[in-house]
Amino acid sequence: MKELFLTDWNLMRILRVIGGFAFIVVGITKHDTISGAFGFFFAYQGLFNVRCCGGGNCTNSVTDTIKMKQSNDTDHVVYEEIK
Repeated sequence: MKELFLTDWNLMRILRVIGGFAFIVVGITKHDTISGAFGFFFAYQGLFNVRCCGGGNCTNSVTDTIKMKQSNDTDHVVYEEIK
């Protein structure tokens, strides 16, 4: 759990935490439930390094994209004509 909080900090993660806490403060001071909910959502994403890409199945890095393009593991698909 300690490693989760101390590793992989980047600009977007820091902005999510700061923005989340800012929304929480606004939600508390203005008695606005929606702002507080958004604040908790963004703070949760930043603190636990959770992204919107469900399960981490998105590949956004350049190296993953290059590896996918260089892969020669293509399956041969046989189509059957239906009349």
